[in-house]
This record gives sequence, structure tokens and C-alpha cells, in this order.
Amino acid sequence: MENLLFQKVKRKSSPFGPSVYTLKLANEFLMSHSLGEILPYRSFDPETQLFMNRSSMGFVLETLPLVGCGEEIPRQLTGIFQHALPLGSNLQCLLIASPHIQPWLQRWEAARRNSPFKGLPFNGLPLNELLLNSASFNEGASNEVPLSGLALDERSEVLGELAKERCSALGKQSSIRTFRLLLSYSEPHTIFKSFEAILALREQLVTTLKGWGLPVKVWQADDLLRGLDELLNPTDRLPEYDGSIWNPYESLSNQCMSPATYLSVEPSQLVFGDEEKTKAMRLYTTRLLPPLWHLSAMGTFIGDPFEEFLRLQGPFFISYGVHICHEKTLKTKMLAKCGHVEKQAASPIAKYVPSLKKEVEEWTYLREKFEEGQRLVRTRLQVGLFNHPDYLTREEQTLFNLYRSQRWELVLDRYLQLPSF
Repeated sequence: MENLLFQKVKRKSSPFGPSVYTLKLANEFLMSHSLGEILPYRSFDPETQLFMNRSSMGFVLETLPLVGCGEEIPRQLTGIFQHALPLGSNLQCLLIASPHIQPWLQRWEAARRNSPFKGLPFNGLPLNELLLNSASFNEGASNEVPLSGLALDERSEVLGELAKERCSALGKQSSIRTFRLLLSYSEPHTIFKSFEAILALREQLVTTLKGWGLPVKVWQADDLLRGLDELLNPTDRLPEYDGSIWNPYESLSNQCMSPATYLSVEPSQLVFGDEEKTKAMRLYTTRLLPPLWHLSAMGTFIGDPFEEFLRLQGPFFISYGVHICHEKTLKTKMLAKCGHVEKQAASPIAKYVPSLKKEVEEWTYLREKFEEGQRLVRTRLQVGLFNHPDYLTREEQTLFNLYRSQRWELVLDRYLQLPSF
């Protein structure tokens, strides 16, 4: 059942796409309704560990980013998309870079609290001096005590300060962040066959990731609420609590949103919070792609390891969505288009249309892949920045420069932030 916002937009929006009036309707809706009414999450089954959404069902896996890869991993990934994922299904890869490392530090400190290798105290120096000393050590100074020489509590405090977006004690020192990779699988109710099939697919993905040496965690309802909290409630996050926060008798989409979160939609960004506590989110999609790309080069998207001006300082996320096309006549139409372009290229008209030669090469490549039995997929790469509005312009330029250095071109989404998000 569609929510009120989509019903209003359908009745009053322009046939030529989103407009200022659509923006006005969205803000009117958000003035008296929660964003949770738009989110698709409904319930969670603890027995199968599957999420039930408005019109689909699926699961979420959390792992770490893959640092480098050989030729075998792309072949295994190709096999998953070509054979394992059913037609009409969706797989989203979401990488979140977050400076909120306090829960990780608490677990790290608790695991080492009773260890005999806790490190030595650092003579009770204040925090600013500890930060400067650790920064000098990282720059290669040999006359300072390294971070490993600090006491356990002092190490946690130093790392917590380094994770702040604007660390005044370090100046240009890059902030510390956690990088988490979420793999979200979903399939519409219309193609659902059995729970056993979805569970078998999940087991195959888990086995594949573990075979690459990556840790894997299957998300529970609490993981969803805590994991999406930073994106949905950046100005009013959940407090640290070890117990369960999931209410099985209430919709998950309503539990994802904090009652204190205020959201407004602007032409080029989403704004969370009021004047005293504000964070903005901007979304970017690809406009131009390089002619060739490889999986092992994806690590450059989180920042250049050698150039400081090509590193993002604030939190960001990278989303890559893949939809396995289920249109029965799509392959036939594309092969017919291929034959039409090849026929044009062989005719005298090719002399007056130079681009036909390149089109023929692309369609020939497509025909070869069809003959190999590969599928058609729809993909979308999206990058999101969320930070204080005063810092977003600088971060945006860094993002553009980073992608341009790899021959990618990004464009800022306008009037599409809410449905894209």
C-alpha cells in the first residue's frame, strides 16, 4: 500500500519529472509525518533471519571491504550474478565510512582490559600533548613515544579525538573512520519461491565471503536499527546500550526514525536538524565512466593513499545497486537493435555518422556476452556526503577531484534526493 506522499506526488507532479512543486509537497508531508512512513521495512523473522518489507523480502550481510584482489575473485563474482541471483532480484553494496568509532573502541578496550599487554602509562600528559606526540610519531619523528606506549584508557581517548571531524590539535591530520560493507539482498513477492531458496543463496554468499578471508555477520533487527541510525538520524543518534532495542510488535520503519529527527528537502540536499544542530546530505551519481575498470581499483574511491588533497575528511557512503533484469522481451529487443546498428554501419550512411563505428563495437561486445550466457543487469553507483553544511562544499570539491583523477565524472542530484535516499 502506497504512502500518502507518493499519492500526492502522483496526483499533482509534473509529467516532465520532479519540480519545485514536488519539493513543496515533500516538505509539507515531512512537517507532519515521519520519514519512517516512506521506508519499506516492516518486520523481521528471528527464525530465518529474514527481513519482510512492503513489497519484498531479503537479508543483510555485514563484512569488511576487500583490500585488493586477484583474477579469481572477479570470476567468482561474475558466477554469482550470472547463476546464483534469481531473475528480478536486487543486490545492494553499501560502504559506510563513519567517524563514530566509540562502540568499536569500547569493545577493543574491554577485550584488552585484563590482558598483560596493556601498554605503559604516558606520564600523565594532557590529551592535547598526547595527540601532538602521536601525530609527530606518525610523521616519522623518532624522539617521541608512539601511540602503542600509551595506557589503554589514553589510547582510546586519543583514537576518539582523532576520529572527530575537526581535530584542532592535529590541524591537517586525517580523521580516523570505520569502513563497513553492507550487502543487502531482496526479491519481490512476485518472484518468491520458497524460504529454502533464499536461505541457500545467503549461505552461498556467506561461504564465498569467508573463502576470501572476510568476516561475515548476518544482520538481526537490532543491527538494522543501529546500523542505519547514523544515516537516518545523524543529529539525534541512539544512545549506547547493550540490550535489545527492537520491538517485534511495531513496524521496523517506524523504529528506525527518532521522534526528534527533523528532515527538510532542499533542491540539492537533505537537511537534518535545526539551526543549532544541523547536518546535510548530498547525493551524487555517475555521469561519465572510464572505458575500462577493475575490481581491484575500487580502493581508490575511499581516498588517494599518496595525495592528501584527494582524501575525504568527513563521513561518506558509496552505494552500488544491481538489479537482475527479468523482462522477457528485453534480450530480443537488444539483439534486434544490435542487428539494426550493424546494418547501418555496413551502409553508405556510415560515412556521415562517425559514431556508428564505436556503436558497432559496443553492440558486438554485447552480442558476444549474450552468446556466453551472461545476463542483463541494471546498475547504479551513488556517492553520499553527510556533514555540517559549512564543510560540504570543501568535501564536494575533494570528491569531484578524486573521481576525476580516475576518469570518472560525478554530478550532484537535484530534486531526487528523497527517492534516491
